[in-house]
Amino acid sequence: MLSNLLKNNLIAGALLVGILGGVLIFPFDFFTAEEVSMHSKGFLFQGLFLNLESHWWGRVLAILVLLTGAYLLNYFFNKSETLTEPSFFVGFLYVMLGGVVVVRFGLHPALIANLFLIIGAYRIFSAYRIDQAKGPAFDCAIFFSLASMFFPAAFFLSLFIFLALFILRPFVWREWLLAIVGLILPYLIAWAILFVVQRDFLFRLPFSEISFLSLSEKRGGIVQGVFASALGLLLLLSFLQSMPGRKVRQQKNMALLTYWILFAAGTIFFDNTTGLLIPILITPPLSGRLGEWLGNFRKNFFSDIILLSLIGLCMLVMFY
Repeated sequence: MLSNLLKNNLIAGALLVGILGGVLIFPFDFFTAEEVSMHSKGFLFQGLFLNLESHWWGRVLAILVLLTGAYLLNYFFNKSETLTEPSFFVGFLYVMLGGVVVVRFGLHPALIANLFLIIGAYRIFSAYRIDQAKGPAFDCAIFFSLASMFFPAAFFLSLFIFLALFILRPFVWREWLLAIVGLILPYLIAWAILFVVQRDFLFRLPFSEISFLSLSEKRGGIVQGVFASALGLLLLLSFLQSMPGRKVRQQKNMALLTYWILFAAGTIFFDNTTGLLIPILITPPLSGRLGEWLGNFRKNFFSDIILLSLIGLCMLVMFY
């Protein structure tokens, strides 16, 4: 039933994603949230949303950010021919996995960073088979750079831009140069503004908030271990899926999703102050990969079982 709505009725699927955002993310302790570590707060987040993340309307803003990301991500994967068939599995999974963060932390910087990463990834995925990709390369770099200003560990994902250019296109040095300029330009503008407003702020904030190898002592727990293991197993099963009829573009996009997952997983060594075993930045590509896999099940019964099991595990992690 659930899979049928997400797969065959896009309007019902969109409504279902919105309902999940309202029901799953409004826990009984709505007005309380764990404190977000300063290591996770980029200077833009500190300037715009400092001390807002645990406030009740910060939680409402977090829900809106999460739902916006879900709809953008679902549109992105459907538009870029990453999915074999259009569906709302991706958006549903993104809200479900991201809901864990919203319930526990309210407005987390990584949620906002994911929003910029999704937009940036959409731009670089559009670089396939076009005459010039200077625009997509520059735009993607700008959005990835902005993401790191909210959540510093996201800067590690900048390497993904160049890998995507390498996979999608022949080497054009101007495109790579514009990607480098796009990564640096937002920081130059920010540094210039900070220099004028408050000079002591200049060199201290942009990268100093990254806490290398900051594996939180809160990591672990039986529930989180089961949750992480279940996601890892499902991801492995999705890799084993045989789809000989995939187009070349879809094959390249799925390969990029895999690398996106690997780069996002690497951010756990730069920031894991949430105490979660799953890096927050992994949710967009993981949702895309699992959404494509679930959408290709011939029998909805099996995908329903998987979705309901994941919902149950997410709820345990939310309140455990």
